[in-house]
Amino acid sequence: MHPPWHHWAAHDLLPTVTELAAGAAENKNIKQAVNDFRKMGYGGPYPPRGHGPHHYHFRLLALSTDHLPAQANASCPEIERQAPKYTIAEATLVGWYER
Repeated sequence: MHPPWHHWAAHDLLPTVTELAAGAAENKNIKQAVNDFRKMGYGGPYPPRGHGPHHYHFRLLALSTDHLPAQANASCPEIERQAPKYTIAEATLVGWYER
């Protein structure tokens, strides 16, 4: 089993946010973590050609805090380590993608 690859983590969203529009990762007002591509923002699916379908987990966490105690350049795994302390609900959507 391969370790998870982190494509994106957005955090500290206002409780009034009910959706993220296409291109939300381009929004400089959204706090984002450094992904496993070593970039800030969203890195889309890109499995190896002919490798078969890969599954992608999209997790949404409702937190009991407005602000995670994370540095501005935190990585996705760092955000993921902070979140469980404050998680009050979670939803996961699994999608499949192959090239």
